[in-house]
Amino acid sequence: MTLAEKVGQLAQVHVAKLTSDSVLDEVFADEGVGSILSGGGELPGGTNTPRAWAEGINRIQKAALDRSRLQIPILYGADAPHGLSPVLGSVIFPQQIGMGATRDPALVRQVAAVTARGASALGIRWIFGPVADVSRDLRWGRYYETYSEDPTLASSLVVATVRGLQGNSSSQLVVAATAKHFIGYSQPRSGRDRFPVTLSSAALTKWFVPPFQAAVDAGAATVMTQHSAVNGTPVVASHELATDLLRGTMRFGGVLISDWGDVADLYCPGGNPPNPKFTCLASSPKDAVRRALNAGLDVTMIPDDSAQFTSSLIELVQSGAVSTERLDEAVKRVLTLKFELGLFEQPYVDASRARAGVIAASDRRLARKAVDRSLTLLKNRHHILPLKKRGGPLLVVGPAATSVSRQMGGWTIGWQGIPAGAKPPAVTILQGIREAVGAKKVLSANWRSKTDIRAKAKKARAIVVAIGEKAYAEWYGDNPRGALAANQVRLVKAAEATGKPVVLLLVAGRPLMITNLVKKSDAFLMAYLPGTEAGHGVADVLFGRVSPRGKLPVSWPASIKDVPMVKGIRLKDGKRAKPLFAYGTGLSY
Repeated sequence: MTLAEKVGQLAQVHVAKLTSDSVLDEVFADEGVGSILSGGGELPGGTNTPRAWAEGINRIQKAALDRSRLQIPILYGADAPHGLSPVLGSVIFPQQIGMGATRDPALVRQVAAVTARGASALGIRWIFGPVADVSRDLRWGRYYETYSEDPTLASSLVVATVRGLQGNSSSQLVVAATAKHFIGYSQPRSGRDRFPVTLSSAALTKWFVPPFQAAVDAGAATVMTQHSAVNGTPVVASHELATDLLRGTMRFGGVLISDWGDVADLYCPGGNPPNPKFTCLASSPKDAVRRALNAGLDVTMIPDDSAQFTSSLIELVQSGAVSTERLDEAVKRVLTLKFELGLFEQPYVDASRARAGVIAASDRRLARKAVDRSLTLLKNRHHILPLKKRGGPLLVVGPAATSVSRQMGGWTIGWQGIPAGAKPPAVTILQGIREAVGAKKVLSANWRSKTDIRAKAKKARAIVVAIGEKAYAEWYGDNPRGALAANQVRLVKAAEATGKPVVLLLVAGRPLMITNLVKKSDAFLMAYLPGTEAGHGVADVLFGRVSPRGKLPVSWPASIKDVPMVKGIRLKDGKRAKPLFAYGTGLSY
């Protein structure tokens, strides 16, 4: 391979860059880019259907092969954190925090295998997951992407995901799994996404290393670095973490990739900005590439300026600032992964079979099972649950009762959740309850109107109040007070003021500070972000078709003053504080 051909294999750009034949010439003929990704909501084809995905990825693959002297196929990647969630029509499973509540590695592995089956049918061979970060700070906008605050539980589910995604043969992977975000990402300053992290060596080893070590031991093909800095050094430029720890102590031999734009962010042309998200170490864009490669990074998720990256790395190798040995080591890992995925033998997929690979009737049954096993009953005064199907009507009210977007959360079709106009398959909570008891026995009300709630409550024997968060991803979900929206607080208080029994249902990616609301409710059910089969699963538990089995995978602080909390211990001072609900809480019938 020429130097330019080697360097190109370490570059990854996003599909939205590939806008014309001239850009394809630049990316593949001139720069030899080795991998492409779909960022959140980005499509390789014109429409969001399985066939369009497959045809689009095939076209990109052909463009790359036609322009490659050595016929090296590209590797296509995407996020798929709860099923094949970027693809319209696929079944959406509970987000990782809900799957953590199941404590069921076999179930988690089944879900991952469904994701891999669909992804490989489309030509997506690199999945950026599982998230191996432990749950630490509920203010953080990525909290729902984690499995648990307990490293042992998180490790078992990370292993299950890796094996479900990659399949049973280390030499013939279904898709490549990515353990992310290495390391310490989930404990940022003030709970703000991408803010710096300060960790003692003991805390790093005890809490953060185990899930990543489990992923490595399970054969995870790739690991992704986190966005921010640990103890002052961005992980993407930390030889101590990327090489000494990950490669040395942990013995990881696969591909290490950066997250979106992190190498470029090492250089700040205006000097260090006031925003502490960035720790600017590099003196130039070229110096940023040097620092990342010499720290141990293999692939850079650029995602746009691949010309700057490739030209810089060529110059760095020619000058000796990055050694040929370091370059060859990284390229060998990338090529080995492509061989393990069978891309050289079969770079294309059969687009006519894409839909069958993505959509199967059995997936809906598996999704319902996942919801059934994740739902966590935290309060059941006077055994009000399960509700009887017979009797007077029920009032079902609240924004989460009818919102498909809320029950699925972020990273669903789009980055920040379902885009306007998209209609993924789903059963809402209101629909599920109506199916269970009959539409005539279910009342609804304008959840913003106390008058309507009072009027409908007079006719009801009990009220199911479905509250929660709007869909979000990353820093858009940072919540400094861990608060429920004020209009939803008013809704719950209005329902509780009617004197009727209230079943409070929270559809959210984290514990929220709703202690007073919970204390006044008769029952409290945590639904997490349950996905496609939310309505059926919630009805299954409310009416006793199944007994709730979920156990809290995290501590539920009673006050924001106790955040961050792990296993009932406040991290800021190491003192024990009484949580609203302890780690592992979960009632049954």
